Amino acid sequence: MDIRKKELEIMARVSVFLGESETSFGKKLSSCSVEEQDFALRKFQEYGLKFTLHHVNKHRCRISSPYIRAGVLPVDFVLQNVGRKEIEGIPYKMGNAFSSWRIRCYAAKGVKCVHCGISGDFFAIEKNAYQDTDKFHLNLYHVSQKGNQVLMTVDHIFPKSKGGGNKMSNLQPLCSTCYAKKSDKIESPREVA
Repeated sequence: MDIRKKELEIMARVSVFLGESETSFGKKLSSCSVEEQDFALRKFQEYGLKFTLHHVNKHRCRISSPYIRAGVLPVDFVLQNVGRKEIEGIPYKMGNAFSSWRIRCYAAKGVKCVHCGISGDFFAIEKNAYQDTDKFHLNLYHVSQKGNQVLMTVDHIFPKSKGGGNKMSNLQPLCSTCYAKKSDKIESPREVA
């Protein structure tokens, strides 16, 4: 596929993920050739069909860039199924999503940020919008009082960039805000709540 077609395909994919209508996407293509417009609109329709989410709660389940969200799962459900390969009723390719080191950390250490104390409210079945993959993974989110979603993550207490590994003793749950503040600093034992 030539570079221009790849650009148009990515543009179509992102537009679908952001919830744009086909009409508004078509307006973006006004400077393209007829062949390019046809190609881009076809890709827009393909992605639109592929990621239509009729079966999920629209309030909690929207496209959250840079991820494509296919649904949500309760925290208890995910933590009760840690280590399982296939879960009945989940129609998406999940790979090792239920046995990743991140999910194992949440199961072992909880879903609360060790710095600020906010707690994960649900797991989202998501995949990266900018990678060509059909496998989904699980991301944990906290919902603030204002309804904003805060991504939760797993941090290396002794940073990987300084030689820290993925051993459970070196992992801790953090919200994305605290994770950004911590960066690659090494914490002293009293700094960790």
